[in-house]
Amino acid sequence: MNEHTVAILVRDTFSSTVEACQKLKVQGYVLPVNELWNSVLVHGEEAEIEACAKQISKKIDGFAFFYFHAEDYGWFYQLYKDGEKEAEMYLSYDSEGNDCKRANFSLLRSIASLKEPIHTLQGLEMKQNEAYALNYFKQGFRFEDVRFLSHAVVSGWPIEALAQARGQLIS
Repeated sequence: MNEHTVAILVRDTFSSTVEACQKLKVQGYVLPVNELWNSVLVHGEEAEIEACAKQISKKIDGFAFFYFHAEDYGWFYQLYKDGEKEAEMYLSYDSEGNDCKRANFSLLRSIASLKEPIHTLQGLEMKQNEAYALNYFKQGFRFEDVRFLSHAVVSGWPIEALAQARGQLIS
């Protein structure tokens, strides 16, 4: 099993997310996460996926997270709006290289489904609490089901599984 999550999490309607991806000629998958967010799963290196998140944020009327989580190593997000990076946070499970200076917690709270987990996230001492921080981040946006989700994983699904997840192949 792939123990990484690599996704672009888009705050827009499912149909608008698909349409933006089609206009950009993005190849991959779109799956709903919850009533506000969709995941866009594309193949590529980190820099390519980051660039895709930036481009999608220009095409939609909303936000796009580039979200990466390696189960045993750490996680990060970069949040884009209109092609501009509005926030980012990097947390490593070995506490080396943690960077929360541009987390922009006030913006996160303003767009989160649940404000309290983001408030708690902001108050955490990040050293030794990286996994808790991830849980609060996921709770705030209702991303709890965004786990082991990537282009590599979904491309191996049978078509029935994609349909059951209410996902769509974009090419």
